[in-house]
Amino acid sequence: MIVIFVLTKSTLGRDLGDHFIASYITLIIYLASIKVVNDSLFFKKSNIIKAAEKYSKSSLSESQKDAILDQLCRVMKDEEYFANNMASLPQLSKKIGCVSHHVSQVINERLGKSFFEWMAELRVEKAKELLSQNENQNITIEELAERVGYNSKSSFNKAFKKHTSQTPTQFKNSL
Repeated sequence: MIVIFVLTKSTLGRDLGDHFIASYITLIIYLASIKVVNDSLFFKKSNIIKAAEKYSKSSLSESQKDAILDQLCRVMKDEEYFANNMASLPQLSKKIGCVSHHVSQVINERLGKSFFEWMAELRVEKAKELLSQNENQNITIEELAERVGYNSKSSFNKAFKKHTSQTPTQFKNSL
């Protein structure tokens, strides 16, 4: 910024240089303000509020939503449905005997995330659990990714890093 100031003052006349410098500073302040506002959580709606607005005309009662959520959690926890690399929302819906848009609604409203975000979260938690067990100390990252339902190492690494702020290898080494 100092270089721009010196160059402008030395090459342009007094008034013209001052106008360019004032314009430059104004632009910097404007861009910084836009960045602050865009990054601010104050102006962003939470996923749960968005979901509530989206499904405001839904026919599902609160007790039906609770029942669907209980079934979803049971299938995910007990049967580890998320570890199936071919898992999908329509298949999960069929498995619990519910239509997929109702399942999607319950996941969005009650958990505040999408089906894929929930799957990724469950898979990463299972991977962390497997890495923490002594018998899995020699497991490769590719094998771990496959066990928790990922078809590619890069997708697994990306999801793992998003949820834990470190790669699976870094997590494994920190244990």
